[in-house]
Amino acid sequence: RDFGMGKNLMEAQVRSSIADYIAHLSSIEDKDNVDMRWPVQVMVANIINETLFGYRYKNDECQPVINYVDDFASMIDNLSDSKGMLLGLGFPFLNDLPIVGWYTFGRFKSEMDKINEYIVDNVDRALKGYKIDDEPTCFVQAYKQRMAQKNN
Repeated sequence: RDFGMGKNLMEAQVRSSIADYIAHLSSIEDKDNVDMRWPVQVMVANIINETLFGYRYKNDECQPVINYVDDFASMIDNLSDSKGMLLGLGFPFLNDLPIVGWYTFGRFKSEMDKINEYIVDNVDRALKGYKIDDEPTCFVQAYKQRMAQKNN
């Protein structure tokens, strides 16, 4: 709310995303074999993306969010199974060793860098053409405006 997103606007975004979700489900021909995972993921991602970045995915053009979710889930799975990460946390000097450091921390940093590209790309997209004097339409723009005001 401190960034200009009142309760009514947030509710409208949620309702609109749910309406898109229902319309997408209605458009599916084989209703006996519906995989609900991605329609639900896209609906939730659209609420988050619209609030943070000012745009939504269409259900047939949502590959970037699917890649993000899959990459993040894979990274968490790899992290939870990693004995190397536990060693790196217990003995931080291992992280600085060639090869060993890759297995304790480096590969997870590399995976996280790839995942963070999605966020960086979306922030760049939200700020493209945005001027500080314009009315912000999303959190990223409002945050940029607020930071510019604090620096002046």
